[in-house]
Amino acid sequence: YHLIFEYSARLVNNRMALGPDEDCNGSAVGTGIYPYASLLNHNCRPNALWQTYKKNVVIIRAQEHIKKGQEIFIAYLDTTMESKDRKDELFKNYGFYCDCGGCASGDVDEVQFQGGKLDELVEANDIEAINVLPAHNMTVIQKLQREFDDSIRYDRDPEKAYKLGERILSGMSFWLENEKVKHISRPDFRRACGVQYMFMGELALALTKDPRITQAYLHKAETILKITDSEESTVFNRIKKIRSLLLVLHAAHQQAYGKK
Repeated sequence: YHLIFEYSARLVNNRMALGPDEDCNGSAVGTGIYPYASLLNHNCRPNALWQTYKKNVVIIRAQEHIKKGQEIFIAYLDTTMESKDRKDELFKNYGFYCDCGGCASGDVDEVQFQGGKLDELVEANDIEAINVLPAHNMTVIQKLQREFDDSIRYDRDPEKAYKLGERILSGMSFWLENEKVKHISRPDFRRACGVQYMFMGELALALTKDPRITQAYLHKAETILKITDSEESTVFNRIKKIRSLLLVLHAAHQQAYGKK
């Protein structure tokens, strides 16, 4: 029994999700053990990002310049969580309290939840406070992302999804561009921003928006994803398909215009 418990604990503590890239939203289809990757320690402000691709190969990608002899860190959880919640989650699942810079200072907690947390305000029925929540409030972004996913998967309403996506990017752009927070390393969230830009390029094409809008979204997506992802990832294949379709539609338009 001792060995069973020991190996069960090792599995729980060292498992890594399989296939988070396939859905482009981080959805996992299972877990696996990667002996070398499991040696990497956690940091809520990591300098590397891990993903699994086809054939369940794990890839660790540096997200910044890592000097020789410098430790490589990955994140074991969602880095957009509040510092207190991250500490509790890490202790619950891995048995340690995180003392990284992000947790010690609570660096973005105040800005991230500026105006309050949406679910708490809804529970308190504080309509006035809800109406003035800033676009970059993480609970607002997360709610809009859920609505965005539902509008595509269940409602199948691209126009509704596009409008929601614009609101999501309004909040995400704050974290990507604001001088006070853009330097904070949260590669999982940064990748989510890149994927959102990709989705918007896809929707812009489907809704026959100005091709320049589609190109702008794809350019922003690639700028982010070329750092977070391997070119073997699903997102890059999707971007290539969007560009190909854009060229086909442009050629068809040119041909039709020429006939006139």
